[in-house]
Amino acid sequence: MIEAQLSPEGEPVLGLYLHVAYHRVMASFGRRVGHGQVTPAIIGVVAMLAECPGISQATLARRIGLERATIGTTVARALAAGLIVRHDAHGDACDALLTRVLRFDLSPLKTAYANAYNTTTGIVRLNIAGSSTSPTYAW
Repeated sequence: MIEAQLSPEGEPVLGLYLHVAYHRVMASFGRRVGHGQVTPAIIGVVAMLAECPGISQATLARRIGLERATIGTTVARALAAGLIVRHDAHGDACDALLTRVLRFDLSPLKTAYANAYNTTTGIVRLNIAGSSTSPTYAW
């Protein structure tokens, strides 16, 4: 076996095992997700933001275990793929906050309001749990 060539004393070569395991995991990922712009690191970023929305990029790098330079590239790819949005912290991308994109279909609310109040126009204030703001929906 190759281990005997790399380690004549018969000791396991941890680096080799990690290398083989990495390639097997990446091959499995490629078969399941496909080879493209979505990488395991991007999935990690999106999953962490789903769990902790609004964390800073530095905190995100620390929690995922990537270098700040690497997380910057990964975040840029997730932004380009439209998987996350970035809050501009006064032009400082390193301290910018990251969050999830939330989309709501409010057309059923508009229809119910129009039927209940017999009108074609209206304004509804939305109270979203966990949010400090109350956006309005007007039509």
